[in-house]
Amino acid sequence: MSDEPKIKMTDQQYQITQELLVNLAQQVQLLDLYGFLSRISEADSWGPILDPTLYRASMKNLQDIKNLADGALHFQNVVRKIAERGK
Repeated sequence: MSDEPKIKMTDQQYQITQELLVNLAQQVQLLDLYGFLSRISEADSWGPILDPTLYRASMKNLQDIKNLADGALHFQNVVRKIAERGK
């Protein structure tokens, strides 16, 4: 990967990163991301009709949130596959 850091990670940084990833994996399982993305889709459909000014003002933020949710959904699916293998 071209974005790899040039400085090696310390043992402590490695441990903290691993713990945070496990914590994120546990937290992401609590989210209804399909429902959340569905609501965003509804906002994309109805927003321009119901309140075009507000929709235009919040469109970039809404797209950023949608991108985060898409990434979280992918992460959630990976976590579920790993959990299924562990059973």
